[in-house]
Amino acid sequence: MCPGAVAGDAPIDVFEGLTSLAEKSLVRPQDDAHGDARFLMLETIRAFALERFEASPEADAVRRRHAEYFLGVAERIGTALLSEDRREKLIALEDDHDNFRAALAWLETQRDLPAMARLLAALWRFWQMHGHLYEARRSFDRFIALDDQRHGLGAAERRALLTAAGGIAYWQGDISAAHRWYREAADLARVHEGGLALANALYDLSFAPIETSQADWTASIVEASRPLVEEALAIFRAEGDEDGVARALWALTNQYVFGGNPAEGEAAAREALALNRKFGNAFGIGWALHSVGLVEVATGRFEAATATLLEALDLFHRAGDMSGVTLISSDLGVLALVRGDRERGVRIAAAADRLIEQTGAALGRISYQAAGLPVLQGGPEGPEDEAPWAEGRTLDADALVAYLRASA
Repeated sequence: MCPGAVAGDAPIDVFEGLTSLAEKSLVRPQDDAHGDARFLMLETIRAFALERFEASPEADAVRRRHAEYFLGVAERIGTALLSEDRREKLIALEDDHDNFRAALAWLETQRDLPAMARLLAALWRFWQMHGHLYEARRSFDRFIALDDQRHGLGAAERRALLTAAGGIAYWQGDISAAHRWYREAADLARVHEGGLALANALYDLSFAPIETSQADWTASIVEASRPLVEEALAIFRAEGDEDGVARALWALTNQYVFGGNPAEGEAAAREALALNRKFGNAFGIGWALHSVGLVEVATGRFEAATATLLEALDLFHRAGDMSGVTLISSDLGVLALVRGDRERGVRIAAAADRLIEQTGAALGRISYQAAGLPVLQGGPEGPEDEAPWAEGRTLDADALVAYLRASA
C-alpha cells in the first residue's frame, strides 16, 4: 500500500488508516529487522479481507502493481548481493520474502513468462545465500518446464533464467542438472549475445562441464573445464572486466587441484584473492580464501589453513551468507579430521550436516571428495563418533560459528 491510495472517491492516508485499524486491534504493528513498521493481521480477519479483495473489480490491477513493485525491489537489491553491505540487503529481501512469493504466484497465474523469469533470476542469489535452495529449485523446475511448453522467452531472457537455475542446482551438488542448464545458457549466449554474456556463461559451465554423476565430477573438471575458463578469461580481459578476470582465475584453482597440481592451484587462488581484495569484493575474498584454505589443508599447512578458513568464516557469517557458513564450517571439520582430532571433526561435521539439511547446500560434500580429503556425512561411523555427532547436531549456525572460533 502507498500514500494517496483511494477507496472509491474518498482519498485516504494509508498510514493513518493502518493506525486506526491497529487501535481497533484489527491489525498488529511489528517492526522488521531494520526497524521498519510492518502490520500483521489475525488469520480470520485476513481471510475475510482477502475474500472481499478478490471480489473487487480492482483486484487484478492491484495484484499487477504489487508484482511490478516487488519485481523492481528484487532486481534492485537481489542483483547486488556481492557488495560489502549484503547482510542488510539479504535481511531486506527476507523481510519481503512472502511478497516475492505472492508476486511470483500471481505472475504464474497470468502466464507472464518474461516477468517470472526476471523475478527468478533476480532472487536466485538471495535463495542460495539465505538457505532457500529447496524452494528455489522447485520454482525453477516448475517454470523451466512451463517455458519448455510455451516458448515464451527470448534468447537472452532464457539464458538468464537458465544461468540462475544452474547456480541453484550446482549449489545443491546436482552436477547433471547444473550442466544441462549451464550448457544451454552457454549455447544461447554464443549464438545470440557473445561478449560478457558468453564469458559469464562459459565461466559457469566450467564448474559442470559434462553431464555426469557426482562421483565422476572430478574427472570432468580436469578433462573439460580449462578450455572453457581460458576462453572466458580471454573475453574478460578483452572487455576490461577485472571482476571477471578474478573469477576466472579462481575457477582455474579446481582444475589444478583436482589434476594433482596444488601449487599451481594455490597460485591461481592467491592471485584471485589479491584482485578481490583490491576491489573490496568480500564475496570473492571469501571464496578465494576457501580455495586457498583447502590447498593448505591438502598440503599439510594446518596452522595457515586454520587462519585462512576462519577469516572466510567471519566474512560469510557477518554477511548472513548461510551457504558460505555451511561450506566453510565443513572445511574446518575436514581440517580437524586431517589433523587427527576426530572428536572435534565429528562434532563439526554433524553440525555442518544439519546446516546442509536445512539449506540444501550439499556442494561441499563432493568438493572434498574430489580434492582427496576426508568427509564425514550421514551419521557416525562407529561407536566413538556417536556422542560428538549427537552434540554437533544440537548446534545451530551461530552456535557452530562460536564453537569454531573458540576451539580453533
